[in-house]
Order: sequence, then C-alpha cells, then structure tokens
Amino acid sequence: MENKIDIKKLFYVLFAFVCFIFIPNFVKYLHGCFNTWDFGIFVEATQKLGWNQLNPLINSYGFKIFNDHFDPILFLPTFLNQLFPSSVSLLGTELLFVLLSILPIYLLNKKNKLETNLSWFLIIYILINKAIITALFYPVHPTTWTVAVLAFMFYFAYEKKYLSLFVSTVLLFFFKEEFPFVGIMTSFYFLYEHRKNKLSLTYFFTLLFISVAWLIFAVKIRPIWFGGAFNDHGGNFLNGLISNPLSVLNEYDFSKLKLIASCFLPVLLVFFFNKENLKKVFWPAIFMTTPMIALRLLSGKFGFQYTAPFVIPFAFLLLNKDFKLSTKQLSLTIVLMLIFSGFTIFKEVFFVAKGITKSGCALDSNRRTAIEQIVQFDYATSCKEVFATGGAAFTLSTHKIYPKIIGPKGSDLPPESCIVLDVKSGDPYPRSSKDVQDFSLKFPTIFSNSDFILLKTHPLNKSQD
Repeated sequence: MENKIDIKKLFYVLFAFVCFIFIPNFVKYLHGCFNTWDFGIFVEATQKLGWNQLNPLINSYGFKIFNDHFDPILFLPTFLNQLFPSSVSLLGTELLFVLLSILPIYLLNKKNKLETNLSWFLIIYILINKAIITALFYPVHPTTWTVAVLAFMFYFAYEKKYLSLFVSTVLLFFFKEEFPFVGIMTSFYFLYEHRKNKLSLTYFFTLLFISVAWLIFAVKIRPIWFGGAFNDHGGNFLNGLISNPLSVLNEYDFSKLKLIASCFLPVLLVFFFNKENLKKVFWPAIFMTTPMIALRLLSGKFGFQYTAPFVIPFAFLLLNKDFKLSTKQLSLTIVLMLIFSGFTIFKEVFFVAKGITKSGCALDSNRRTAIEQIVQFDYATSCKEVFATGGAAFTLSTHKIYPKIIGPKGSDLPPESCIVLDVKSGDPYPRSSKDVQDFSLKFPTIFSNSDFILLKTHPLNKSQD
C-alpha cells in the first residue's frame, strides 16, 4: 500500500473547511442573521438547562425542550457553554462532531486497512457533501452531530470491537428518539456475528432490550412523566400513515430525493471504478441504519439537517482495503463533488464578503449598533410579556432575553406586551413580511432604530393578530 495520509495536508484541508464554514456562520451570528427556529431554540435550551431546570420551557417554541425531541446530548453543549460562555460555542460543537467523523478513516489508513486515495476521497466526501454543508449552514441540530457517532459505530464494527460498538450504539440514542431503531438493527448484527464472538449473543439481547425500553420510554412514558404540551412527531406521522396511506404519496415531494442522489452519486462512481470488488462492500453500514433511512424516505424529510446522517453509511460502504482509486479517478470524483456542493459553500462566502446574507440581513456596523440598542431596552419593567418574530427572537435569545414567538396561526396578544420586530433580517418566519408591516401599523411604537421596531399592545384590551 502506498504512503499514508500526509498529516500536514490533512491539517490544511481541515483548516480550510473550518474557515469556509465557521467564518460565514460566525459573522451571521454576530449580526443576528439567523432565525430562532432552530438555532435560537438550542441557544435558549443550552442557556437554561441545568440541575435546577432539567426540562426547561423554550419560550420561542412553546414546548419544554425534551417534550419536543428527546435529545439529552444537549447537556454536552450546555456544559461547554459554561466553559465558553457564548452561544457561538454551539457552532464550534457542531463543527467538532463533523470533524470527528473523519477520524476513523484516518485510523484505518494508518493501519494499512484503507487505501490512501480512497481515504482522501472519503474525507473530502464527508466534508463537502451537500447534505453536510446544507446542515452546517442551518445550525444547530443534534441530528447533524450524529455523523461522528455513526462513523465510530461502523469503525468498531469493521474492527470487530464489539464492546465499543455496543457503547457507541447506545450513545446514539441520546441524539434523538428515532435512533433506538438503529439499535434494534445493530442488535441483529450482533446476532449474525455470534459464531465469531461468544459475547455477541449477550450484546444482542442486551442491546435489543435497551433499544426497545428506550423507545417505550421516549414514545409512551415520556409524555406522561414530563407532562405539559407534547409534540409527538413520530405519533403524528404514524397516525397519518395508518389512517390514510395514500396521503403520503399525494403530498410527497419527490424533487427532494435529488439531495439523496447527490449524496450517493460520488460513492456510485467509486463503485464503478471498482466493479470487480462490489461484493466486498461493508454491508453493516447500510444494514444498521436501514430504519433511519426508511423513516426519512417515508416522511419525506430530506432538507436542512435531516439528510446529513445519510452521508456516513454511504461513505462507509467502501470500508475495504481492496477498494482503490487512481490519482486521476480521485481528482475526477473531487471535481464532481465540488460541482455538487461547492457552489453552496462559495455562495455563503460570497454573500458574507458582500456584506449581506441571501435573505437580506446586513452584515455591517449599523446592524451591530441596532442590536446593542434593542437588547439594552428595559423589558422587565416596561413589558408584562415579550413577543417577537423569528429573526428578532434569535437576537434577543443570544443575550438571554427569551421572547415568545408570534406563531404562524396567530393568537391574542396580552395587554401591555412588547412586540419586537426585526425589519431588516429578511426572515421573520413563522410570520411574513406583511405581518411585520401590519403589526407596525396596529400598535404604537415605543422604540425603533434602523433594524428593529419595538411595539406595545394597548392596555386592558386584547388586540387580534
């Protein structure tokens, strides 16, 4: 086998990747150019989580954090937020998980178990895959973070490190309530391996039990134990599927499948270059994650963060030292990957360099000054409650002011409440730009600057929104 991965070259690649992703996100963060859904939700969650608030109410969402998705991994960035007291640490956490996902590839190459050109392909495939890039530019989500855990799961399976595979699979459950289904499939992988390892049968029964128990807790016990409003994502989907299966097909957006196609095509090209070794694909990578992929396909959720975990099983199908790429083949695959996803990266960099996001949020000193003014307002004494649209809510939450969102369905606004409107972010979701204009005409303004308008509802009587 040829020389190993050059660590200096790897450092340069990783450094460039971090710069291209982190700098645009960091600049947008400083200028309040994200929507509170979903970045602001996790900002509020990690600032509130602690021993005194194990399941805090998220004002900007209307649910307690674990009454929505069950992702206790959030305690990790909460701890990091104590060490680095800024919500920008969430951006660093997300990048760290993605970077960790390439470590198994480096280790296998170092052990002469993965050809070097193929190793470079897998590293670049993970880093600049359109699904990963799309997720990173729509931060922050535990679903995206799973790429590191999945990568190590497949690494441990390939290396026959069964205890480590068992532990990493259980760790995956902490990222979302759907991943125990992956645990069930992995338990059957242990059953398949029981002839090669006596402990595999023990791992099979134990992992199967933990997976089923976790699912029962997440789906049945959690709503009762946690109490309050509960967002039953899985139940709502399954009830709809059972009551009207055809509605899934009628409402299905097949155009979204192109994102999965763009994820898989580079791997397909490597298969084409290695036609004689197709029987040597590392099948456990797909076998273990079949439920995850099936749930995504059935639900039709492919955009934003949802497709990022697909990248890892697709990549790790190629875990075999007999898969090879020539330098020309490697160059061709890299060019194709840049065509597929490089545009997304350069588009973000272009807008930041231009000083404005694609939604129209200005990245300049005037915006920063406007933010400083709006967060310094005395909400505690001036407002009985604080409401905001999505862009304004994100800005306030990063300064530990937690407004309620004026939701898409509308509601009666209590008297003497403050409404913060971001008129320059370009993203008032879940309200529209017209709603922002209507609010500014309906209620008196008590403060305004170049980017924000602060309104106050009339005393003693409710105003219909």
